[in-house]
Amino acid sequence: YITAYSRPIECSDGITDDVEECDDGNLVDGDGCSSTCKLEANESEPNDTVFVADTYVTGFIGKIDPANDVDCVSVNIQGTNRSIYVALADAGTGFCSSGFMDPLINIYDANNTLIGTDDDSGDTFCPLLGILGLTTSGDHKVCIQTTSSSQGLKPVYPYSLFIELATCGDGVVEGAEDCDDNNVMNNDGCSSVCKLE
Repeated sequence: YITAYSRPIECSDGITDDVEECDDGNLVDGDGCSSTCKLEANESEPNDTVFVADTYVTGFIGKIDPANDVDCVSVNIQGTNRSIYVALADAGTGFCSSGFMDPLINIYDANNTLIGTDDDSGDTFCPLLGILGLTTSGDHKVCIQTTSSSQGLKPVYPYSLFIELATCGDGVVEGAEDCDDNNVMNNDGCSSVCKLE
């Protein structure tokens, strides 16, 4: 004996059904998920490697499609004692918390050397990564992909990307900094890369 329940598929109900790319619980255009539940992505393909990365803009929306796709964005960082803070969210789909999406972020310096990676340190198992004390100026890259454990569970993985830059020694605690005491000296409670000592 089996009891089955059904419900109508409705855009704006907050549940991303198979015919929807996203569903953020509203019918507002311009917020990353349209009034017809289509993703309002601002990425451009191909952007699969650090050599063809999109330029990061605030409010960056992208999608991993197909499931083994890689998306890279570039952010220009100038000067020393800088830090980068990167957070990825699942664009209102609930895919991270449900296990449908297991994204991974990699951060590369201006020489295209991998300097950091994260799988699920953020909210609802989406990645979150901060790197302090960057030593190279120029275009740094952030690449997003799904891990093999989630590939094939859903055909499209929409995401929103947040990147914040900070300068250690400017007196403002921001991004990945633990502290910022207006200098870049060690042994005074706040290190030269703005970590608590």
